[in-house]
Amino acid sequence: FMSKSVNGEVTKLTEPVTFEVVTLANVSLPAADRAELVAFQKKVRELSRAVTSSSRVLGEIAEKIDHYRAALKSIAAPDTEIISDINGLEKKMKELEVKFYGDRTMRRADKDAVPGISSRIRSIAYEQSRSTSAPTQTQRDAYEIVADEFGPALADLKTIVSEDVEKIETKLEGLGAPYTPGRLPEWKKK
Repeated sequence: FMSKSVNGEVTKLTEPVTFEVVTLANVSLPAADRAELVAFQKKVRELSRAVTSSSRVLGEIAEKIDHYRAALKSIAAPDTEIISDINGLEKKMKELEVKFYGDRTMRRADKDAVPGISSRIRSIAYEQSRSTSAPTQTQRDAYEIVADEFGPALADLKTIVSEDVEKIETKLEGLGAPYTPGRLPEWKKK
């Protein structure tokens, strides 16, 4: 059905009408099995969404590390254990970033580097975004590589969030550190 919206008021204009959508046959390399193409594109979109979301969390944690270090400067005498925890978190994050984005140092030195999870899935998603051709074997292989590598990387990221970040934020709160993003204070009326 069709409707219009004026100043937040929605008015129905017509009753629902059934119609059939068909693809145009004006493609140079049509997929032999359109359903298989659509299924592959859906798998790629879902994996791409998960990888992109995880990449955002990686970036957020990297920002948190900067805030943790800044908050420690406001504490009279931060203990060395929390500094060690932050350094350990930073090390784990760098290892995960290589998995997600590839070795940036190698690329800057103009050396061949294995592409990361993120760049692989972005390439497939871009190539398939408007494709009417069957996925290539290279795209299928790249998808399998990403799917195999992403599961363990996501598990590592979840562990970092649930254990490492939580541990550091609990210690910061116990030390009376100033606000860091995402950390709620503990407070009780006295």
